[in-house]
Amino acid sequence: MKCLKCYDNNNMTKAELISIIKEKVNLEYNLKKNRISLKVITAIMNSFFTVMKDNIVKGEHIEIRGFGTFETRIREPKTVMIPGTKEIIKVKRHVIPIFRPGRELKILAREYFEKNNPKMINKEDR
Repeated sequence: MKCLKCYDNNNMTKAELISIIKEKVNLEYNLKKNRISLKVITAIMNSFFTVMKDNIVKGEHIEIRGFGTFETRIREPKTVMIPGTKEIIKVKRHVIPIFRPGRELKILAREYFEKNNPKMINKEDR
């Protein structure tokens, strides 16, 4: 099973994620004879993403404990300047999807970063 660091630019595609989940499920549940196929995992993941997208688009608030919250936020209209051209444009009121990481995910990310980047941590930060 590959780790996140093994991918170019730390980017993981949906296909790679599905492949890793398949490996993890089959290993974790010690499935030797009745292994879950890539096709089944792909169907489950596609359904998961479809349900997530459909509900986020409808304005639903989706909370996955220990992971984070998906929701939409309304951005009010505003006037902005494009830095390169100095052109001023009006941005209409619009909705954007957002993700807020949960406390457990933040802690895990911080611990992973500190463990793998000891030179980047200031002594005052500890």
